[in-house]
Amino acid sequence: MTAFGEHYEVFAEIGPLVVDSPASAHTHVTVLADHSALRAGRVEALLMAPGLDEQAFVATSPTRDGIFDLAITPRQAGTFSLRVRVDTGDSSETIDVGTIRVGTPGEPGGLVAAAFDRSASARGDGEPTEFGKEDQWQTTFATAWVRVGTLADSVRGPATVQPPSGGEAVLTAPIDGVLQATTPSSASAWPHVGRSVRRGETLFSIVPRATGGTPLVDLEAAVTRATAELETHQSRLARLEKLLEIEAVSRREVEELRAEVKAREAGLTAARQNLSHEQSARRGGSAGETALVTIDAPFPAQVANVEVSPGETVSAGTVLARLVVRAPLWVVVRLPPAAASQLDAAPSGLLLRGADGTVHELPREAVELVARHPEVDAATGTVGVVFALAEPPSGLMPGLRVEADVLLPTARDGIVVPRDALVDDGGIDVVYLQRDGETFTRREVRILARQGEQVLVSGLRAGERLVVLGGAAIRRATLLASGGTGHGHVH
Repeated sequence: MTAFGEHYEVFAEIGPLVVDSPASAHTHVTVLADHSALRAGRVEALLMAPGLDEQAFVATSPTRDGIFDLAITPRQAGTFSLRVRVDTGDSSETIDVGTIRVGTPGEPGGLVAAAFDRSASARGDGEPTEFGKEDQWQTTFATAWVRVGTLADSVRGPATVQPPSGGEAVLTAPIDGVLQATTPSSASAWPHVGRSVRRGETLFSIVPRATGGTPLVDLEAAVTRATAELETHQSRLARLEKLLEIEAVSRREVEELRAEVKAREAGLTAARQNLSHEQSARRGGSAGETALVTIDAPFPAQVANVEVSPGETVSAGTVLARLVVRAPLWVVVRLPPAAASQLDAAPSGLLLRGADGTVHELPREAVELVARHPEVDAATGTVGVVFALAEPPSGLMPGLRVEADVLLPTARDGIVVPRDALVDDGGIDVVYLQRDGETFTRREVRILARQGEQVLVSGLRAGERLVVLGGAAIRRATLLASGGTGHGHVH
């Protein structure tokens, strides 16, 4: 007899039931949470009938992991409900096993009706396969009831995770010069891959290199000349401003001279910078702050790669590093044109499955439809559809390739099972149904739709007991049995 509670499965092998005669009840108890053998606890078999006292038969510990031997000695003949109570101290559950009849030595009793109808769970299937409890307990295994569910309609395609438009920056050298670490004494001063940076944070400093090979004496003369010219114009401006007070000159003449003074000031500043840069370069690049040109992060990001090293001479336009944002991110899904045309608004959700099997489920509110590419890609025959993730889950990074299910507003009802319940049997999708604690049958199913880890199938009925993990192990047991290799177990 096999029965299922919320927390435990009971599989009992019971001898003939005769009044006042002990019958052995060899009882396997499985913890459904991880499909392991119950290793400690108290198990009771309860015989109950209207108007009669409850009869309890107890095993206070297993004879070995998962197996409890109870001696059932009925005190009266008749029909009884059989229940099994499992008590571990931390939890207790009473499971209805079925209806039994207690007979006489001449007409021993037995099963009247089981709570778990094994015939309904495998009607029309082929030969059963035995897969013992000891085998189940030692492998990754689980069963569950077949239920009717709802699966959203979806379209599927390969996808790439990438930074949003404007979320990637290539930093280049604006001038010729020598790279210098921002803080040479700090091990983290130089940008490195994976480093998080703030907006405006200085990542590189360049000691400019004078271009054209201008002699130092000429640069010094240029500073002297610019200084003298500025002083001359400043003196003249001072005189004209006094004359303006008595209206001896026009205001326009004064304004023009003021503009000229500003231009001379800018020229002097440029001449001094050119001289400072050339002097720094000739000292080996150890310039003060005023001689440095800095390159700052344009937005909060992470360093994706660094192409240069401290002390390296670079030319204007040399690529120094690349930055990428971590949020938001874009997911570009490649879909057949007909599927892409169905996406005119935000989807009902997005499922992303990585190569390692990790599935990220994103609800409607976490996904925004950004755009649909205006043309079909000639190489793949697909249309790119772009979705934005404002707060991408951990594990999604730019450059990651995933398989995407875009959920549509419509849905389908039917039998929904876990993807892991399906077994590839020579190119045919099959599942395994449980007939009793240690017996299973194979059934072919047809996949109607997929959505992440869930599959909509035909060929199953609600209320059947399905192997949702470990079906491949049962298939191997079937192959061993058909090949003449025994695969039973000994209690």
